[in-house]
Amino acid sequence: MEKEWLSKGNHEKISCANCSKIQKGIGAMDHHSGICPDCNISCVWYYITNENVVQIIPEFAPNSVKFFIEWCQSELDELEIIELIIELEKIGKTKSTE
Repeated sequence: MEKEWLSKGNHEKISCANCSKIQKGIGAMDHHSGICPDCNISCVWYYITNENVVQIIPEFAPNSVKFFIEWCQSELDELEIIELIIELEKIGKTKSTE
């Protein structure tokens, strides 16, 4: 069975993609690896806005996502990664001109 590598929620609660336990009060973004306090799996928490928190588990993520996270961790600081994610979100929300 393929493991989930991504979970989305908000700052009030988000379920861990690995153990499904609810995490509450995710209040800071750190693009360096952390751990789930319940199952201790290595993960990255991206806190973008109060309504948009993402947990990524690199161990289960597609290689392209793993490489992107590794590049971000080595080349960007916290502010730069936040700016990059915000701009990527804008790209995703932009409507086609065709």
